[in-house]
Amino acid sequence: MSQALKTPVLNALYARPGSESDARSLATLVANTGMAQPVIEHLRFKPETSAVARIVDAARDRSGAASQPWWFAAYAPSETNKAGKLLKRADQTGYPLFTALLPDDPRTSVFCGPIGLDRMLFKALAEIKAVDPRGQVDGTVLSYNPWRRVVFKRAGDSGESSVVRVWAEPPATAPLLSALHQLGAPVLPVTGMTQHSIEQPWITGGDFTERLAADVAATGGAVSGVTTSDSGAAGDKVSGGSATGAAATVALSPSDLLPAVAEAVTRLHNIDPAALVSMTQEVLHSGMPGALGQKLAVPGVNPVTALQGAANGLTCFLADLRGRFETVADDVLRAIAENPGAAVLSHGDLSADQVVLGEDGAPLLIDFDRMKMAPIGYDLGDFAAVELLSGRDSSTAMALAEAYRRVPGTGVVTDESVRAWTAFHVLLRVTEAFRNLDPDCVNHARQRVDLAHAVLRGKVE
Repeated sequence: MSQALKTPVLNALYARPGSESDARSLATLVANTGMAQPVIEHLRFKPETSAVARIVDAARDRSGAASQPWWFAAYAPSETNKAGKLLKRADQTGYPLFTALLPDDPRTSVFCGPIGLDRMLFKALAEIKAVDPRGQVDGTVLSYNPWRRVVFKRAGDSGESSVVRVWAEPPATAPLLSALHQLGAPVLPVTGMTQHSIEQPWITGGDFTERLAADVAATGGAVSGVTTSDSGAAGDKVSGGSATGAAATVALSPSDLLPAVAEAVTRLHNIDPAALVSMTQEVLHSGMPGALGQKLAVPGVNPVTALQGAANGLTCFLADLRGRFETVADDVLRAIAENPGAAVLSHGDLSADQVVLGEDGAPLLIDFDRMKMAPIGYDLGDFAAVELLSGRDSSTAMALAEAYRRVPGTGVVTDESVRAWTAFHVLLRVTEAFRNLDPDCVNHARQRVDLAHAVLRGKVE
């Protein structure tokens, strides 16, 4: 690793030789969270500026403890104003804030604190009265991306539970979610909305990932009952968190569910974006709280810009891999251009854990922060990439694409398009191993670039 590890705090986070004293300081710092086994993950790094990450309890899955994640932040000397604001806010609220001194870099300000003291989410959470006196979110945290977003389950006064999403900067598509449900998309209704949050019902059917994992565990291999003759291509979630409850009332197998999942995706793709925007504008004129003043638009996809951003992120950690990355990226972009396809209203982050199941087993799609106009292959390729990177094989993704083609009224999607977009989404995730402080992140990054190349050539089974 290269540029990033010129920073002492990152040397300590990655446990590089010579950083032992700083690593001990960080271990003492995160012990203040009270977690049984605190682990720093989901790192974002700006050279010579800051490092922000999430702290989770690695013992959570084993103990069932409900420890909420905390944030971790390190600021360079040039960012003392931000460090000062954190200290001031902690003093005003009484929420716990802990600091550490790095022996090898005493000028860097290092902190950790609860979600209630999140620098960018503080006001939005206060607006909906979602923080308790300890600075913790008043509910069960399902996902948390420090400085950006938190999703949590909250119990209502009537005993009904809901899921609340709070953003530091709401996505441009946030006001569209209510109309999306009204137009017949398989999504949860919006029951509450502010400038920086939405609230939706909590459902107890579990998600598609849980079904896939259980099926693979039971069969010891590929998902049972999933076969295909195709020769085509194959997140900020808190560990242990789920966007729904446990098991569904109707226990269908993954292979039984695939046609319904494909139909749900098709229904979304068939929504007219112009009608979606028009209906939302009508709602805004009727005074829907929180949505006024936001630009109404469904953004498009720009694969060149997206892959350029991934390449830049890679340079911070492993500059000598950038050449290989860009060679594969050029091949991917060429394949996308050769298989364009008509743009449809796309989920933008489709994976098995974004498909939840109602009590009747009917699939619903959640988490539309990245909704966009994109070719059909974009969503199907995203689903396939996540399946491959999860350790499962490509059979489920291939079967989903085939089931999609069988739904009446769908657009045309070729194997080549799905392969191209699958490779695209694999490349976008090359830096995930770095961000999660994987000790073998260099090899894993290389493997993902190689995987993208293999997917593009149709060499992944």
